Amino acid sequence: MQPDFTFTSLYHLSFNFQENTKHHGVFKDATAVRLRSHFNKYLVAEDDEEKVRQRSNGASNRAFWTIEFVEENSNLIRLKSCHGKYLKASDEPFLLGMTGNKVLQAMPVSENDSSIEWEPRKDGVYLKLRTKSGNYLRGNGGTPPWRNTVTHDLPSRTATQEWILWEVDMDITRDRSFLSSFSINSSVAEDSEGSECSETSMLSVISIDVEIASERKDEEGSGNSKKSDEDEIIKLGGQVTEYQRREKKFWLWLLLCWVICGLLIFLFLSSVMSGSTTE
Repeated sequence: MQPDFTFTSLYHLSFNFQENTKHHGVFKDATAVRLRSHFNKYLVAEDDEEKVRQRSNGASNRAFWTIEFVEENSNLIRLKSCHGKYLKASDEPFLLGMTGNKVLQAMPVSENDSSIEWEPRKDGVYLKLRTKSGNYLRGNGGTPPWRNTVTHDLPSRTATQEWILWEVDMDITRDRSFLSSFSINSSVAEDSEGSECSETSMLSVISIDVEIASERKDEEGSGNSKKSDEDEIIKLGGQVTEYQRREKKFWLWLLLCWVICGLLIFLFLSSVMSGSTTE
């Protein structure tokens, strides 16, 4: 018998905890969290199992991060993606010559790898995630190549101060394994047990149309649908074909003009030479 599932099992909670409250108490009932940026987009683990990015739709399992506590320091947490890798603050610059380093999915290089450890800090009803070096997890906006990227940095401008603020959605479902029973077909559901990143959860099935639309919006950056893009490509293709046809016609007319001019010159020279011979 399939268990009843309602969206009341997802509590959209703000981190309005007390200053001295340990994070074990804050996260004790959560099996996973979703982090939503200032731009109302979710921190998502990409399928290449390396990159992380902001996406509009949070129903995908890629938007859920499992919380692990650092035993040596109760103020630190690790965030584990559905791919089994950890959110890492790398030392690699996002863009050469610019501030901000890449945030990746990675396995720890050692038992005490501090690059995958984050310190949650309260900022009103929001959360900031601080690295050991003092940087903060930042969801970037603006124009490409910054749009929808995730870095760790210290905001240097007032306009970007809010980019390091995250809203937290807690999933307090004790056992998420039953979510795999809600699938498009049974064969996919069976496969979901072997992949925590399977898109077969109830959330994904219910919002599959939303996810497809939002993924298109993120990829294009302008909010255009795939159909409009295809129409635009067809339109551009037609314009190119018309241009090629006109160009071909132009060169044919030019060649014909050269032939006619050459023929006239030949006839003129022939008549001149004939007149000279007669004299």
